[in-house]
Amino acid sequence: MKYLPYQNYSLSTKLSIEEIIKRFSEHIQPVNTRRFALFSHAGNKAFEGRIDNKKFDIVKIPASGNKSGFSPIIKGTFEVYPTSTRIHIKVRLDVTAYIFLICAFGMITFAGIAILIDQLNSGTFSPATLFIFVMYGFFYLISTPDFLKSSKETKKFFCELLEAHELIEE
Repeated sequence: MKYLPYQNYSLSTKLSIEEIIKRFSEHIQPVNTRRFALFSHAGNKAFEGRIDNKKFDIVKIPASGNKSGFSPIIKGTFEVYPTSTRIHIKVRLDVTAYIFLICAFGMITFAGIAILIDQLNSGTFSPATLFIFVMYGFFYLISTPDFLKSSKETKKFFCELLEAHELIEE
């Protein structure tokens, strides 16, 4: 899923689960429920969320301190082996962002079909009809590039933090 706001990957590290949690905890703050308050404090950590011995559920905090609707949600599980620990990671958009995008693409598609049917019935074609494709591109560009950039930066950060490498799954 190279061009969609959705990624799965696994990392492998020689660190123990306790060391992984310790390193993660240095960069994760608890969920800020007062994010939109006038004087809320974003903290100085890169992520917010929860982590325990089996899994983590975090969100990357943008430099502005306010979580965007298109900020990646990162969920992971730990799998301990005798000589290593595997971290299975899923990176996705928030459900509300997916709902927004589905509604936006649905409305564009509906309008496009209605316009095309009208033009077929009247026997005319207007170049303005191509604007529909511009709208598809617009909604793709407001969601996917920032997500992919943030996801790539997060993967690199996790690899460095945990002295890990990505596993290539077949």
